[in-house]
Amino acid sequence: MCRSTFSSSTPRCSTFAIAISIRLSAALFCAVIAPIASAQSVAPPTEQKSAEVQPAPPSSADVPAPPQSGEAAPAPQPTEATPPPTTQTPTASPEAAAAAAVQAIPQSALPAPVSDEAAFTLFRHDLINLLILRADGRTLAAAAQIAAPDRDDPSRSAVKKTPGLLKRAQQFGGQDPLVLWVAASNACLAKPGCADPVALKTLQTVDADNAAVWLLSFPADDNAARAQATVTRMAQAQRYDD
Repeated sequence: MCRSTFSSSTPRCSTFAIAISIRLSAALFCAVIAPIASAQSVAPPTEQKSAEVQPAPPSSADVPAPPQSGEAAPAPQPTEATPPPTTQTPTASPEAAAAAAVQAIPQSALPAPVSDEAAFTLFRHDLINLLILRADGRTLAAAAQIAAPDRDDPSRSAVKKTPGLLKRAQQFGGQDPLVLWVAASNACLAKPGCADPVALKTLQTVDADNAAVWLLSFPADDNAARAQATVTRMAQAQRYDD
């Protein structure tokens, strides 16, 4: 159409078409795009509110039912009392407990202190009481030696003194040179230069080759002939064992 009407002026037709396109674009912008942009700029931003959790109403099972008329209200349950904390007292050592127990005993109930000599005497008596139970010559001879300090003690019986113990020792060891030696030399403990003649004679028979057993018969007096005989017999012995 533009060519038929304005065939002689083509540049003018093109200018007219461009002007129409610009006006159509402006109208389209004003009619569609401008209202949308204006609505977006005017509308306030929506605020997102966090949903608040509302507590659930109590159920009928949790709420105690009111007492009916004529019924007594249930008594409140007693609460358990918390026991007070227990404090542990430190335990004393066995030594400290024993010392405290001794201090608690009245002085009148404690035994009197014993001297060392009395304690040793008690020990000797207990040991002798044990040794005399043995049927052995050497054991009884040892008990006779331990009982030597009790020679003048009236509280000790004769069977628990040295002579009685030696007699019993010879019953179980009559041929034992050691038992006979103790029995023969026992009398010389109180009187030097003497010996039990019966035990000495038996000892010189059993252990004749020992010069020491002949020395026990050496005379304490000035008997020259007896002394010469004793020395002669000692010279014939093979050994000396006292």
